[in-house]
Amino acid sequence: MPQVIEVRPFLSLTPYCGAGNRIDAYYKDEYRTLINKNWSEIGDMQTGEGKETYTINGLTLKSGYTYYVRMGAKVRDTYEKFNYSEIEVIKVP
Repeated sequence: MPQVIEVRPFLSLTPYCGAGNRIDAYYKDEYRTLINKNWSEIGDMQTGEGKETYTINGLTLKSGYTYYVRMGAKVRDTYEKFNYSEIEVIKVP
């Protein structure tokens, strides 16, 4: 498995959420977590589940909006693209 470089959140106002469709204000380095570890160090190769939990703090969401959110993990390979989590919906009252 390739090395995991970083994880970061992707937020959108539509159900299509990722590197190509995101709110740029939340795509800042201050919201990412640098990992730089092999998957075997941070996850279980048999189940695909991670052994560590990462917290992203400081995301200020606007009242009255519905956000579509997912996390992306960038891996060190030829393309260095993100692998994404499922999308979660956050409704801010």
